[in-house]
Amino acid sequence: MRPLHVTISAERTAAGFIAHCRELEISCEGATEDEARRNAADAIALLFDASPAGEIDLRPPEPPRVKQIDVRVRG
Repeated sequence: MRPLHVTISAERTAAGFIAHCRELEISCEGATEDEARRNAADAIALLFDASPAGEIDLRPPEPPRVKQIDVRVRG
């Protein structure tokens, strides 16, 4: 096995945490931030175990396009 360096972000949700790896478009939940990150790491390992060598594209993703917008709501 070889080491793989990826970035995993995490954010709090009502039910715990979601960890997201943008490079591979993998998201996992966990009761804690550490659990969510471990689950994402496990999912990445499973992805590589199940995929033929060279099939997974690891090019850095484009930065997200973030824009604030105004939405009309009642009230």
